[in-house]
Parts: sequence; structure tokens; C-alpha cells
Amino acid sequence: MEILSGRHALVTGAGQGVGQGIALALATDGQSIGVDGGQAYMG
Repeated sequence: MEILSGRHALVTGAGQGVGQGIALALATDGQSIGVDGGQAYMG
């Protein structure tokens, strides 16, 4: 993925669904990524 060449990506919502799919696709492509998949507790 040439558009991210030399850059990093931060993927939020990477714990499930679309965010997870994007994170996996970027990682499979060899991109440098950071992920967040935490759930906020609304007590």
C-alpha cells in the first residue's frame, strides 16, 4: 500500500468488525500500525 509508505496508521476499534478487518489487512500488507480495541465501561 504505497499511500502509507514511510507512515504509521492508528486503527481504533480494532477489536472487532470493520476496525479489525482494516488492522489485519494493513498488518498483512506489512504496514506499521498501532491498534486500540478497548471497550469503555459506562457504569
